[in-house]
Amino acid sequence: MTNYTVDTLNLGKFITESGEVIDNLRLRYEHVGYHGQPLVVVCHALTGNHLTYGTDDYPGWWREIIDGGYIPIHDYQFLTFDVIGSPFGS
Repeated sequence: MTNYTVDTLNLGKFITESGEVIDNLRLRYEHVGYHGQPLVVVCHALTGNHLTYGTDDYPGWWREIIDGGYIPIHDYQFLTFDVIGSPFGS
């Protein structure tokens, strides 16, 4: 069975390269696939979000690639985070 999780990762205090501090940084993420399979970390564009695979009601923006067999969901697991500053969950 395919595992599917959408949740928030609490990173706590985060210091950027320029020295700016973000207190209590939280990022939304999606994890889908079979545990133990190779992990594909997907970094989305600024206009995307953390929903690579999504749900039947709200398909993710990589759903056609994954379901289309280009990167089969039964052979891999996928992890996608929102970027810092994203309106979808950071």
